[in-house]
Amino acid sequence: MNGSAKDIFQNLEFLFMCVADLEDDQIDDEERLSIELKLSGWVGDQNYLPEGMGDSKKIAESRFAKHTEDGYPVSNIYQTVEFLAANLSPSNLSAAFQDLVGIAECDGEIGERENAILDKTSSEWSIDLVRNPPNKRLRAGHFCHAFRYTKDRELSDVLRETFQLNSLYPLIKPLENQSCLNALNENTARGHGLSKHLAPRLNRLVEEISKTLELDEKVSFFVANEPIKGAWISGGVTPGGENYVTLTSELIRALSDDELRSVIGHEIGHALFNTNDVNLLLNVAYDGEDSRPSISLNQLLSTWKKCVEFSADRVGLVACGCKVAAINALYRVSTGLKPEDTGFVVEDYLDTLDRELDGAIDFELFRNHSHPPLPIRIKALNLFAESDLYKSWKVNGTLLETDRELRKEMAALVKKVDYSSDDPLHATRLLALTLGGLYIARSDEEIHPLEIEKIESYLRMFILDPRPVIRYAIEIIKGGESLGELLGDLLRELAAADQEEKYHLMNFYMEVATGDGMLQRSETQALLEIGEFLGLSEEGLLRVLARHLGSGNLFERQVPEQVDEILGRAEPFLIKPLEDRLRIAADKETDEATLKQLAEDADSRVKATVLRNPATSEDIRRRLMNFPSVMQHFMEEEEEEE
Repeated sequence: MNGSAKDIFQNLEFLFMCVADLEDDQIDDEERLSIELKLSGWVGDQNYLPEGMGDSKKIAESRFAKHTEDGYPVSNIYQTVEFLAANLSPSNLSAAFQDLVGIAECDGEIGERENAILDKTSSEWSIDLVRNPPNKRLRAGHFCHAFRYTKDRELSDVLRETFQLNSLYPLIKPLENQSCLNALNENTARGHGLSKHLAPRLNRLVEEISKTLELDEKVSFFVANEPIKGAWISGGVTPGGENYVTLTSELIRALSDDELRSVIGHEIGHALFNTNDVNLLLNVAYDGEDSRPSISLNQLLSTWKKCVEFSADRVGLVACGCKVAAINALYRVSTGLKPEDTGFVVEDYLDTLDRELDGAIDFELFRNHSHPPLPIRIKALNLFAESDLYKSWKVNGTLLETDRELRKEMAALVKKVDYSSDDPLHATRLLALTLGGLYIARSDEEIHPLEIEKIESYLRMFILDPRPVIRYAIEIIKGGESLGELLGDLLRELAAADQEEKYHLMNFYMEVATGDGMLQRSETQALLEIGEFLGLSEEGLLRVLARHLGSGNLFERQVPEQVDEILGRAEPFLIKPLEDRLRIAADKETDEATLKQLAEDADSRVKATVLRNPATSEDIRRRLMNFPSVMQHFMEEEEEEE
């Protein structure tokens, strides 16, 4: 998980305020001063504060005000405890727990409600002050976050919010535990752990890098006997998770000390910025045989992963402090070659790189790759190395809030690898789907919201946000252009390019026509017209349509209510308040049909009452006696009467 420093401070302040307010429903001056002092330790100089940090206090206070208005729903406090568990290291949690105890003791004693929250928090956070001494240094506040590529941070935040990763912490944590165990077992089985005497050179480099990067968290390093140059990180997805960095023997043999510093720093950068939580969730979400991300989501994830690599490359440069070494490391790992063997010279290459990027290289070939192509990766690293952002830190130790020129140049560079589609018929398909869907939806003179939802849902296979496409299509319709002619041209182009596509299109149009649960004569006629545009015979189309009508319970949805009346079928349940259902279930005059309904009641007490009613038939009585919960209520009532 990877909540921002702003999110963490907001949740800490909210939790502190709740504990201070629990016993006497107010926060006095002494408690407020205690909260301010304790928070100041978290906001210390060691924590990098992103833009907008000042808003955190306002958000926490606003959330606290809403919390107290709602009458202290304890679930809000527990959600905050869970969020902090996912986003703080074990040492951070120890420090936060100590702060909570100090705030609770402000009035001289810890009350019953405060003690309950502290017990819950201690259990949820697995507090162990001996193993994890208190430390307020945040991963989210690490100085390297100042160097993180903006689009990486923004996209990661959007993906985490979209996939509700903080809410899914109870799922993510056990998955992380298994991931850490798998990483440890795999590294132990195929390699050797780093130690001072087994690999003195590597051990020295790791110690130097840890000092340069001010690394507090434990990262375990392993060497794997592999004939390729490579390195990767696995394991943890929360600040409390264990991270394992694997370096191949060929990588260690081929790279200089500075080059290794860059590679190791790169992998540590992945741990600091953490993207493994998103990948872990996606692996679970798309675990089935027929379950896979849409084309549009795959393309987004591919671009996002490239942005993630740009950020990690920057940490690699910070770790080694030498642009030439960092670029040589990229060259060696990407090509498998030694620069000295090929005559590769960094500065000479950089002089001609812009011409190469503007040349005939087809970067679309890399659109589905997780890593950027080497020329773009080198260009991005050079932009950072020459930026005010990096130089200000390297020369003066100053962290700039932003570097607009670097942002501008990086935005132009990312456009070279961010492709929403590689299909020349992409726009034609989007319009055909949208205009055809609207053509059918409005054929019965009413566009149902479910029909629009169906169009949007299908468009998301090809584009993440379908709303601009739909707005454009509606504007065409409003403009009075001939929708039939436009649609006919689009469909004929698609059918000519791919004969199979017309069947996919027809299935979609049928789903739109039946999206509201009905199929009108006018919609059938519109489908026939579209089929003609696509070159389908009327008989063949009607046969496909008939098969479609048999799927998705469409026929069942057409059956009118009066069918039950015609056949004299009773409703499955008696729809009345619980008090009335209990009274009717106990009434000896209740008819058998009603008792049968009540025997299906959701409440076991109603069923037990039916069982006790002498008017209940033996068939119903025997069936009810098979329910343990019914018999439990029945026996309890018998004991009360005795």
